[in-house]
Amino acid sequence: WTGNFLGPAGFPGMLLIGDPIGYLRSVQAMRATLDVHTLVPGHGFLGPAEPGTGAFLAYLEHLAESVTSAVTAGTPVEELYAAITARGIEPPPGVPAQFVDLMRSLHHLNILLTYRWLQPTAD
Repeated sequence: WTGNFLGPAGFPGMLLIGDPIGYLRSVQAMRATLDVHTLVPGHGFLGPAEPGTGAFLAYLEHLAESVTSAVTAGTPVEELYAAITARGIEPPPGVPAQFVDLMRSLHHLNILLTYRWLQPTAD
């Protein structure tokens, strides 16, 4: 029932709409409000709510902190892909290599979108 909002452990999700802090708050609110036992994502495999939800929250916190520090230091986004790990998002054993590649691509996308979100806008 979570669609693209939240997946099982090992799935970093996509920040196509919003930002890591807003997403983090939404997942925290869901966790505090609903008694969820199984995550049924729009893509990928079903999985238990924990450790999936906790891992994704840790991932979002790490992503926001790491990219914010890099932007403050003036680090170009191209350097962040190798520097920022997908902490908390480890694919479960036995998943196909293509799934691991997809997760890496989603993580890089999330770095880019967070980087852009943190950039000042022109007036």
